[in-house]
Order: sequence, then C-alpha cells, then structure tokens
Amino acid sequence: MNLPVIVLLIPVAYFFLPDIGERKPVPFNLLSYTLLSVSSVSFIVFLSKGESWGWFYSDKTFYVFYIALLTFLLFMVSELISERKLIDYSIFKEPNYLYAFITFVLVYGFVFFQTIYLIPIYFERLRDVPTFQTGLQFVGFAFFLALFALVGGRLSDRMEPKLLLLVSQSTLFIALFFFLSHLDYETPKAKIFLYLCLLGFAMGFFFSPLTALAFKSLKPLQIPIGSAVYNYARLMGASFATSIATYQFETGRAFHYDEINALRAFLSGQDIADFSLKFKLMLARLQNTLAGIYAVQDALKIASYISLLSIMLTLFFLFLTSRRAGIPSHIK
Repeated sequence: MNLPVIVLLIPVAYFFLPDIGERKPVPFNLLSYTLLSVSSVSFIVFLSKGESWGWFYSDKTFYVFYIALLTFLLFMVSELISERKLIDYSIFKEPNYLYAFITFVLVYGFVFFQTIYLIPIYFERLRDVPTFQTGLQFVGFAFFLALFALVGGRLSDRMEPKLLLLVSQSTLFIALFFFLSHLDYETPKAKIFLYLCLLGFAMGFFFSPLTALAFKSLKPLQIPIGSAVYNYARLMGASFATSIATYQFETGRAFHYDEINALRAFLSGQDIADFSLKFKLMLARLQNTLAGIYAVQDALKIASYISLLSIMLTLFFLFLTSRRAGIPSHIK
C-alpha cells in the first residue's frame, strides 16, 4: 500500500530536499544491526501472535519472547563494547529530539494508532457495519489530517512548534474523553463522522510540527540516524499499542459480559436455563455487543488519559526549553 507513494516521493525528495553538505562514510556495525533486527522481529511476532497463542501459557510465546529479550541484551552489550556503534546516542542529548521521540511513541502509538485500530472494530464487529461503509466514516478524518498537516507544517516554521502540539494534544484529549469514549450502539454515524474529523484535525496538527521540531535540533550528519531511530520507534510503538488495544478489548469485553450476565440474573430472578434456545442466543449476542462497546469505551478513555499525559509532557519541555533559552550561553 505504501510502496507506490514511496516510489513517487523518491524523485520529489531528490529535487526538493536540501543538500546536507559534505557526506562522510559512516561505519556500520553489522553485529548490532543483526541483533537488533532479530530482537525487533521476535518482539513483533510476540506481540502479534501472543493473544492467539495464549501469551505465556504457550511455549511458542515464551520462546519468541526469550529470543527477543536475549538478542536485545546482546545488542546492548555489543553497543557498549564496540567502538563503531550502530546508533549515535548523542541525538538524545538534544531536548527537542528527546521530547519529540517520547511524544511520538506516546501519541502516535498509544493514542492515535489505538483509536484507528478500535473504531473499525466498533463499527464492523459490534454494529455490523460493512467494511466499505466503515471506510467512508474515515473520509473526513483523512481530509482534515492531510489539510492541517500542511497548515501545521507551514505554521511550525513561523512559531514555536510545541504551541501547535499543545493545540493538537488538547483537541485530541477533548475528542477522546468527551466524545469518542462515549460511543454506544445508538450513536448516529453522522456524529461519529464529525468526531473523527476532529481527530483528523488534531493529528494533522501533530505530525508536521513534531517532525520539524525533532530534526531542526539535529546536526545535518545526525539527521539520517535520527530519522531511522524516529521511524523505528513508530514501528515498535504501533506494534505494542495494537497488542495492548487487542488485550484491552478482549479482556474488557469478557469482564463486562460477566458483569451484564450477573446483573441480568440478579434483576430477573430467573435462571437462563428456563428460556428457549433462540432467546438465549439472542440474549448472548446482545450481551456480547454491549460488552464489546463498553470495552471500546474503556480503551478510548485510557487513550484520552495518555493524551493528557502528553500535554503535561509538552508543558514540561516547553518550560525547560524556555528556561534554557533564558540562560546566557557562557553559563550553559
């Protein structure tokens, strides 16, 4: 899906990206690269298959996790003893890059990606909306994201990007906490369409300012490794967030199903065995749908709390950078 877009962007990048100046050969640590690759692939397999394998109740899950952990520890040892490190860790000494790195993982992985993952589940599995109609619900979201990504990129060159990020994160919190986390079976699709447009506005204002903030603080020769680490964090954060969202949804649905079942038995005072088979099937389907909706609400509420955490993080780094800017250069 991404390949055609990447092919089109190669000539655009060649003609429009500025020259970073003299290029120097950078030593490549093949051992560290191999260990990190094996660790990353194993961890992604662990996250994606863990639910179906039964997590640590399965030997396969344990072995894959053990390989991921062991190779990552070996990668750390390799980086510590090697003179040619795979990653230039000095990039994390830049406060703006460090902030962008943490915020990107928090917001993109644990807020944005979780939301985009759960909303189709809500439509298709809980409300029986066809896939094509579910996709139409995201048209406004995609339009606002693309539009305000351009606006955000333009504004980030003229003002403090963290202020734009505060607007993005605050809008994201409002969209999740006050609207999306209250979806139920009867919520009109038109309302959800508008909620997703608000989410698109928030994420459009998020990507461009954060990317600009991250790479403006790096030296030209640090940008390639900074970009690689940044996108690696995106991949791992999204994988981890998807696994957590699946776990939250499945465990939350089971919990709420039992809650509804206990409440129904208490209020009715009649054992379910007394009902006909058809009625019991209808009741089980209704309970499963309601439990799933409550589970989606819980997961989106948690995502709103993480977006609130990202707001506090932005305020902290905004205070930190403004304070550093006020210190004379000979004291820094």
